[in-house]
Amino acid sequence: MRFIYADPSLVDNVGHPNTTCRLVTRGLRQRGIEPEIYAYKDVIPALRAEIGAKPHFHAHAFYGPDQDPIYGWLKTFHSVSEATLYDLSQLPALEPGDLVYFNSAQPPQLMALVLWLTTLPPERAPQVVVEFATEPGLDISIMPDGRYACTTRDPRQDARAPFYRFAGSKISPHVEKHLHMMTFEPQSSAIYSSLIQHPVGRLPLPQNAIAPLRRRPGGAPLTVAVLGHQRVDKGYLLVPEIARLLLAKRSQIRLLIHNGAPTQMPEAQRVVRSLAASEPRIIVDERTAGPPIWAELLNASDLIVCPYPADRFRVAPSFVAVEGIANAIPVVGPALTSIDRLIQEWGGCGTVFGEHEPNSIVAATVTVIDDFARYAALAYAAAERWPQRNGPDRLVDAILACAAQPAHAVAPLTTTMQAKPEGSRNGGHHPIFEKFERTAPFDDDRYHHNFMGARIAHEFELDLTEAVPSIDPSLATGLKASGRSARYDEDPRYPYKLSEDYFEWIDLLEAIDRSNSKFTMIEVGAGFGRWIANAAAAIRRRKNGSILTKKFIALEANQSRFDLLVKNCEDNEIPAAELDLVHAACTPDGSPVLMTCNNDYGTGVFRNEKLMAMETKRFSAKDSYGQTLTIEKVPAIRLETLLNDQIDFLDMDIQGTELEVIRNCVDALDKFVKAVHIGTHSSAIDAGLSHIFRLHGWHPRYTFSCGQLNQTPYGTFRFVDGMQSWINPRIT
Repeated sequence: MRFIYADPSLVDNVGHPNTTCRLVTRGLRQRGIEPEIYAYKDVIPALRAEIGAKPHFHAHAFYGPDQDPIYGWLKTFHSVSEATLYDLSQLPALEPGDLVYFNSAQPPQLMALVLWLTTLPPERAPQVVVEFATEPGLDISIMPDGRYACTTRDPRQDARAPFYRFAGSKISPHVEKHLHMMTFEPQSSAIYSSLIQHPVGRLPLPQNAIAPLRRRPGGAPLTVAVLGHQRVDKGYLLVPEIARLLLAKRSQIRLLIHNGAPTQMPEAQRVVRSLAASEPRIIVDERTAGPPIWAELLNASDLIVCPYPADRFRVAPSFVAVEGIANAIPVVGPALTSIDRLIQEWGGCGTVFGEHEPNSIVAATVTVIDDFARYAALAYAAAERWPQRNGPDRLVDAILACAAQPAHAVAPLTTTMQAKPEGSRNGGHHPIFEKFERTAPFDDDRYHHNFMGARIAHEFELDLTEAVPSIDPSLATGLKASGRSARYDEDPRYPYKLSEDYFEWIDLLEAIDRSNSKFTMIEVGAGFGRWIANAAAAIRRRKNGSILTKKFIALEANQSRFDLLVKNCEDNEIPAAELDLVHAACTPDGSPVLMTCNNDYGTGVFRNEKLMAMETKRFSAKDSYGQTLTIEKVPAIRLETLLNDQIDFLDMDIQGTELEVIRNCVDALDKFVKAVHIGTHSSAIDAGLSHIFRLHGWHPRYTFSCGQLNQTPYGTFRFVDGMQSWINPRIT
C-alpha cells in the first residue's frame, strides 16, 4: 500500500500541522509503512530533513484573501482550488489499495479533492481520508433546549460555509465511495455533516503523553500556563488583565505565558513583556515550540488556562487543551465548547468559565487552584485512560481501516450526532420517527400504551425512587425502575428528547427501517422485555411495508422478571413462534452466577464460590453492611451461542459485565450483528468498549458517558447509565 500524507499548511514548527504529521508518520513507520509527505512549497529545510517532507503545494491551506472588493472571496476560492487540483494531479500514480491522508482541509482543498477523484478512473482511485481541523465558518449558538443554531457569515469576510456546501454538492456516488471526511470532535462532525450534506466521521485525537505521566504535586509555587501560537481569537488580549487579577488573588503561583508567534500581535506582546519586567512571578517564553521545546513547556505547566472565546471553539478542537489532558494537566476553558465537552468526557479534569472576560476566567482558574490535588488526580486518571481511545496508534488504526472499506459503506451513521436545524418541521425530532405511525400515549385500568402502541402493565413498574431509595431524586425524575422514561415530548407522539430512551428508540427504529423481509433482534438483560415489545409494536406501525419474518430473542437472569417477560409478550400479542425467551444471564464463559432478588433493575450478577456451593437455588445471605439479602443461582450462556444467523439489532443492558461479554464474542459480532446499542456502567467500561469496537472497524453512532452531563443534539442532561451505539459496516 502506498500512503500519501498531504498537507498544504505544513510549512514550519508553528501550530498543530507539524505535530500531527510527526505523530501520524511515526506511527506508520512503526508498522513498516513508509509515508510520502507532500507539504507546502516553502516548507522549512529542517522539516524536510527531519521527516522527509517534500515541497509540493503551491497554495497554502490557510490562504490570504484576494483584495478585489467585489468578488475577491470567490476569486480566491477558485484560484486556490485550481492550484490544489493541479498539485494533486502531479502526485505519483495511485491504485485503489492506496491511501491519501489530507490534513486540515479548507473548502478549496475539499473542492480540489472532489474534482481530482472525479477525474480518476476506478482502477486509479485511492481511498482518501480528509480531515477538517478548524471550525466550519458558521456562527453557532446554543438554543435553550440544547440544539445548535447555525447561521452563515458575510461571505466577504468568511465564505467557508457556502463553499463547503458547494463542494459537498459536487460529491458524486463514485467520489463518495473513495472519500472519508473526518474531524476530531463529535459535535464538529455533526455540524460538518449537516453543512456538507454527506457523512462526516470522527477520528481519534493524535496527541499523546510526551513523557512518562506524573501527578502534578500542587505544592507552592503552582505554575499556571497559557501556551501556544497566540492569536486574537484565542483571547490573548485578555492575558495581561488575567495575570494581574490572578496574581493578586493567589500569591503562591507562577504564570508561564508562552507565545510562539510574538510578532503577530506586537502591541499585545509588548504589554505582556512590560508586565513581566516588573513581576518576577511571570515567565514569558517566545520560542517557536518544536517538539523539544513543547515538551519542556508542558513539563513546566501544572495548570493550563485556555482564555478562548466560546464562539471560536464551539465545535473546533483545542489541541492545547487536548495536549494538557493527554499529559495529566488540568485545564480551564470556555463553557459550552469542545473544551468543555473534552473535560466532561475525561472525568471532569478541569473546569470552565461562563463569560469571556478576565474576572470570569480568573474565578474558574482559582477554583482549580484551591482544589488542585483533586483536579490533578482526575487529570492523571484521565491521562492513564487516554491511550485506550486516542493517540497516534489509535489514529493510525482508524486511518488504515479506511483503506479496507469503501467510504460509502460508512453511511450517514458515522456522524456521532446529527445537528438539527432550528425550526425543523417535526419539532426538531430525529427524522426516523416520521417513518412510523405514532399515536398519543394513554393509560387504561391495566396498561400504559406508549406512542408506538406497545402495552406495559401497571403492575410491572415501580418508580425508580421506590426501587432504589438512595438514588439522587434529580436524576430519577420521570424514570421507572426499568429505566423507562415516563415523560413524553410536548407533542406526546414523540418520546422525551432529554432522556436516554430517546436514543434507544432512534437505534431501534433505524434498525427496523434498514430491514426488508426479515428482522431479528436480541435483547440481553431484557427485564420484562420492554424493547422487544417496542420492536414488535413498531414493526406493525412501519409506513413503508411490513416485515414478513420476525424473531425476538430475549435473555433475563432474574426469575421474577423472566416471568414478567413471558407475560409482557403475551400482553403485546407477540406470537410464540416469533419468540425465543431464555432464562439465563449472559457471561463471558457461560458459567452459572448469582443474583440478588430485588426490585432494582440495576442489580448485576456476581460470583462467589462459597455461595455457589449452597444446595438450594434460592437462599438468604448477609452483605458487608449486615443487611440480609435473598440470593438466587442463575444459569448463564455465552452470547456467541445465539449468534448463528444475521442479527439486525442487539440491545444490551447487563449492569457492568458488558465489557467482558463483548470482548469475548466480538469476532462473532463482526460476522453476524448489524448494529448494537449498549448501556454502560462505568467510565472504564466506556473506554474499553470504544477501544474494542474501533479496533474491529465498527463505526460509532454516539457514545454518552456514564453518570456524566452529556451534550446531545437535543439538549444537555445528565445520564444515569452510559450509552454506546455502533454500526457494523461489513454487513450494514
